[in-house]
Amino acid sequence: MESTVSQILSFMPLVEKYGSRAQENLKIENRPVCNSGRILKLCYLCFLFQPYLKSKTDLKHLLQLSLIKLFDDCPENVFSRLPEEFTVLKAENKALKTYDSRLVAFLDEWPMAAKDRDNAAELRSLLEKNTLLKKLKEPFFTPSPFLDTLFGFMTNVTKLGFVNRDNLLFDGRHESDADHIIKLCWWIMLSAPFLQKKADYLRMLEIALVHDVVEARSGDISLSLQRDNVGIKFEKIRSEWEAVSYFRATLPAPVNNTLYNLFEEYETRETTEAKYVWVLDKLDAAWQANQHKGGDIRYWADCPGGRLYYPMSVTPNPKIKDLNEPLFSALEKDLIKISADNIKKWNIKY
Repeated sequence: MESTVSQILSFMPLVEKYGSRAQENLKIENRPVCNSGRILKLCYLCFLFQPYLKSKTDLKHLLQLSLIKLFDDCPENVFSRLPEEFTVLKAENKALKTYDSRLVAFLDEWPMAAKDRDNAAELRSLLEKNTLLKKLKEPFFTPSPFLDTLFGFMTNVTKLGFVNRDNLLFDGRHESDADHIIKLCWWIMLSAPFLQKKADYLRMLEIALVHDVVEARSGDISLSLQRDNVGIKFEKIRSEWEAVSYFRATLPAPVNNTLYNLFEEYETRETTEAKYVWVLDKLDAAWQANQHKGGDIRYWADCPGGRLYYPMSVTPNPKIKDLNEPLFSALEKDLIKISADNIKKWNIKY
């Protein structure tokens, strides 16, 4: 188990590094979109379109290919420490010989949806000229009001790249919701093979993608602010359910109900998959909080109510213990030690 934990914790900084890279050719209101925003767009296009495609596709495979594209321009030896599955997926993306890899490459060329751009015109131009689309022979990608409606939802996904969280990235910039969601998906990909209890891998990825999408409309409210303020916590719950209800009302079936049900599953945490994603969400937050400039966690105190983060970071979560998953317990133990070491390193009193 120690080697597995070490492998995961040594790879996550690469996910953070490649996810935070600005994509200069993708800009929203003159702001570059980070690579994690690009990959989140790609994952959501797969999620939204897959139910309507004529050709048979495996959504899990599409999402895996999409997430691997985070490392399109990284050295090959980066994957030498990981299971062969990841190397195979990367090679499939590069070869472009399968329907799924061509579909992912085609969707990767779609524009980032934004209200200040003529999405319909830009989309029609892509559908008329794209060479990959001709190979796909997929009638769904014919310009239509239905397709415009689905793509219109992507303005919400774009916004997630600009919703900031309390945690700082390694270089001092605020982590965005897009950064967090893509990292959470990678925590799932890296952890899933080592879980003792049976869980639906695809379901976990879908829940991860959906769990914070409401923050495109409601914004992020930090845990420290919610902790001792019932009013703020209530408002967060109200605004998030209002947002997901809006999505269900405006998206077409069946994807509208799929998204709503996934969000509800995460919030109620009655299934194994929802519980696992919730735990990995907390572990990612604990890991990311310690990445700023070599573990300088003094910034926690500058967050509203942030001094609460210090005792929280070194306190085991009883819900992780209740799950009785050795990998989660081992990851939590290592992350608590990292936090305790950084608290000592910076002589922090709380």
